[in-house]
Amino acid sequence: MTSATGIDWTSEPDLDRLRRARAMLATKPGPAIIELSALAGRGSIMSMVYLGEVYANGEIAQLDLEEAEKWYRRAADSGSVRAQYYLGRLYGRLNRFQEAERALRCASDFDFHPALHSLGLMYLFGTGVPKDVARSKQLLARASSLDNVPARGALAWILMKHCRGTVAKLKGGWLYISAFLMGITVICTEGWNSDRMH
Repeated sequence: MTSATGIDWTSEPDLDRLRRARAMLATKPGPAIIELSALAGRGSIMSMVYLGEVYANGEIAQLDLEEAEKWYRRAADSGSVRAQYYLGRLYGRLNRFQEAERALRCASDFDFHPALHSLGLMYLFGTGVPKDVARSKQLLARASSLDNVPARGALAWILMKHCRGTVAKLKGGWLYISAFLMGITVICTEGWNSDRMH
């Protein structure tokens, strides 16, 4: 079963080998990519996700968005919620907004809060979709309830800017302060790369 983090570790064929290959990316990227590819061939979904990241970021291997899409798609088709989210983000980078919305919506259906946040922002700003502040507010509220820091901040902004009445403004102010304090806590305990910061 997929967890709230979007990772189903029980489906990994060789978790220790996967962790070693992932750690090797920082020091021996070539052999690490070969090892991750071998694990992906054995059905390791997280190897597919990691390979997608490698090619999407262009820091370890040459930037190759087609290769990144291939790996994310394989992982998403194998049931990875996290890969659906990454695929949605990649499609957004490529201005393929209908596909981005579809992938993010799929990950959002599993309450994967980074996807809820990204989809909420698409609706808030009308990025490739019709602008819909009410829908954005609903998505960001779901992500905020799952302790997503930037979603909480965006929801605070909506309440202060787009909602009428003192209660909405006060709630927005409280959420803004809450997001700030939560952000500090998350950065100190989980680091900048925590899912709660995306």
